Order: sequence, then C-alpha cells, then structure tokens
Amino acid sequence: MAEIIDPGQKGTLIFGLGRSGISVLEHLVHEKGAHPLCVIEEKTIPTGLIERFEPMGVHFVTKGDSLDSFSQFKTMVVSPGVNAKEKRFDVLRQAGVAIMSELEFAWRQIPPGVQVVAVTGTNGKSTTCSLIHHLLLTAGCKSVLAGNIGIPLTAELAGVKDADVVVLEVSSFQLEEISQFRPHIGLILNLTPDHLDRYPDEDAYYQAKLDGFRYQCSGDHLIVNADDERLRDLMFRPDEGNARVKAFSRLCKLKEGAYINGSRVQVNLDGRSEQISMAEIKLKGVHNIENMLAAILTVMLLDLKKNDIEKGLKTFVGLTHRVECVGNQNGIEFINDSKATNIDATEKSLLGFPFPVALILGGKDKGGDFRRLKPLIEERCAIMILIGQASQEISRQLAGSRVSVLGVSDLKTAVKAGAEAIKDAGGTGTVLLSPACASFDMFKNFEDRGEQFRSAVEEYLIG
Repeated sequence: MAEIIDPGQKGTLIFGLGRSGISVLEHLVHEKGAHPLCVIEEKTIPTGLIERFEPMGVHFVTKGDSLDSFSQFKTMVVSPGVNAKEKRFDVLRQAGVAIMSELEFAWRQIPPGVQVVAVTGTNGKSTTCSLIHHLLLTAGCKSVLAGNIGIPLTAELAGVKDADVVVLEVSSFQLEEISQFRPHIGLILNLTPDHLDRYPDEDAYYQAKLDGFRYQCSGDHLIVNADDERLRDLMFRPDEGNARVKAFSRLCKLKEGAYINGSRVQVNLDGRSEQISMAEIKLKGVHNIENMLAAILTVMLLDLKKNDIEKGLKTFVGLTHRVECVGNQNGIEFINDSKATNIDATEKSLLGFPFPVALILGGKDKGGDFRRLKPLIEERCAIMILIGQASQEISRQLAGSRVSVLGVSDLKTAVKAGAEAIKDAGGTGTVLLSPACASFDMFKNFEDRGEQFRSAVEEYLIG
C-alpha cells in the first residue's frame, strides 16, 4: 500500500469501497482529476482496484481504527455502510474535515433546473421510485433513477446533466451525513421499526428519516402517508418556511392529496381534481396501493396528465424480489418477497394472501419484534418455515402459536416443505418467502436470496 499523504496537503478521503465508494473514486479521478485522494477500506481491497488507481496517485489504506493521521483532509465521503457517528470520527470533525454521504456529495453537482425527487421510508421505496421513473418515461420526460435502489447517484451524474427529473431512493444511512441536500419533492412512505442493529432505538431511526428533509423550504413539497401515525402530524405543520405537505391515504378521504375512491384514485391538488383508473394495474398487495398513491401524487406535482399516468400504470409490472410470482403449479403459487427485510414488510405481504400460506421467515435479525406477526400468522398461515441466524429468536418470540414451526437449513428444503404443507391444508395456497430479516447470514444480499428461492422453486416444479 502507498504511504499516507503529506500532512501539509488537502484532499478528499473516501471511507468505504462499496458501490457508492467506488463510484465516488471513479468520478473524482476521471471527472475532477482530484488530488490528493485517499481511500480507507476496512475489508479486503480488490487487487484490481489498487492496480488501476494507485498509478493515478490514489492512496489505499486498510485500517481505519485510528483516524488522527487523516485530519489534514478537507472532505471525507462515507459509504452508507459506514457509521460516521462513531466516536472515532470525532477527531476529523474537530479538525474541520467536512464529512458527507455519497448522496450529499453527488447532489451538490446536480445542475440547476433539474427537479429532484427523493423517496424514503421503511418499506416501498424501490417500487415507488421505479413507478415514478416509469410514469415519467412513459410521459416522454427525461428521468434518471438512482440512489439506494442500486445505482449510486455519483455514477449517474453524466446523464443527470440532460435530465428533467432525478428520482432518488434514499435510505436512513445515506441521510445521516447531509448538510445541504434539498429535494424539490420529498416522500416519506411509512415509518416502522428497522435497523435497530445500527440505531440505539426506534426514535433515532425515525429521526434519521425525517432529518433528510430538514433543508426543504416553501418552494418544495413533502409527501407523507396519512395512515401512518408517526407522519400524520406533519400534515398540520405550518407551510411558512417549510415544504408544503401533501398526503396520500389508503384508508380515508382527503380534502387535499390522493386517496382510493372505489376502483379509482382521487387526487385533489392545488385546485386540480382528477380520477385515475386502477382497472388494469398489475401490482399486488395493499402496500403497493400505498406506493401507487404516492407515485401518482408525485407525478401530478410534476404536471403529468391523467392519460399519461393511466398509460404508465397499465404497463408497470413491479420489481423482482418484491411480491413476485416465480411459479404456479396445481393451485400452489410461489411468491418471492425476498426484499421484505423487516417486520412491517412481511406484515403487509401477508395481508395480500388468504389462508393457507406457508411462510418462510428468517435470516439476519435486525432487532425486530416478531410478535407483531403472530395474529396474522395464526389467521393466514398453515406453517412457519424458519431459516438462518434468526430462527431461534423467531421461534422464541412466537412460542405458543397454534401454527406449526419447522426449522430448515436451506431454501430447497423450505420450498418443498412449504408445498407439502399447502397440499395437506387443502391443495391450493401460497408458499411465501417474506423473511422479515436481512440476508447477510446466508446470502450475498436479498437479490441473491431471491434468486436462490427462484432456483429452488424451479427445481421443485421440474420434480
């Protein structure tokens, strides 16, 4: 590894070499010619990156416990997986190093005139962002989709220059280190407990989400879920000096906002009233109704017309790994909801399927309260099939349930056991992978988990 940069020099420090960190590194080297530039990665640094960037003057460091020797840097860009609230980063803050997330770093480079939409919440972010993006493209707008959805904003900056709208999925981790980030339209879809392995309590997690929109002003909009008790009060805050709050609701009518009216979405917005047909939408589940309401409200704020919105709704097929049907045989449907990585997502998923369901739960526990699922499990499930690290904790929390529990070591066994349980319960039903946990104990990520489930289903169906 190269030696540490001369303390007299100022430059940029990148902490973390995930997708975000690599995108910042490539941007600084190729677009800005930034120097000096140092990268800290506490895991193994791929040899290919070192060989590629060291000749360009990039310094790589593999240990970041003691950060005193990096206090000469002007800026540090942290990847979402790096918790810059840890005490070890205090020495940099005290030295005047500007610590920012990749989101903040990239947002500062978006040209004036490009509208920015930022979507956060515990669940539904990816689907809502993808639907907004799809509706914009269908209407002929130039839209860029980026952020936590898997494409760092920094990697898309070249295309942003010619965009009408940038649609961003933003996580609480990305919003922790912002100091100017201000989307024209912000969305908070819902707030339920999650990531309690990173945050000290629920309130700290919720506040990280809310803080992401603290720099919005009266020319901006904030869209919230009126059915979420943690967000409802935002509807009544004064607009003066703040973003104008709009709401959507699946459960009640709203004088201003979007809600369900029979088979249509009723939108009342700044004197404009429209009814949008839901007749041909392909999305499943109550959570997707909420996602759709939020997306429709957003694009109407961006001046899309009714016909363009309805056309886009008809052609949107949803996301892989999110309530995705991956097989159907003799009345047994196999649903891949691997993206359900917390309790609330699994709860919403279960609401979409009647008895009998064979529910596959488990993975890496994030401190969730699985007891919340017990009433729905007893109402809709024929069996709970537990996988992964959290199996014992789930079993402990759900002890006493009348639904049988089976622990298995892999998804192939889980799929077969689920199908057999559905047959025993009457022959038709749903085998549902909706884990309520992170995937990192057994899989690379939730996508890998979903693909392995798909493969297990295909193997079972072939027989």
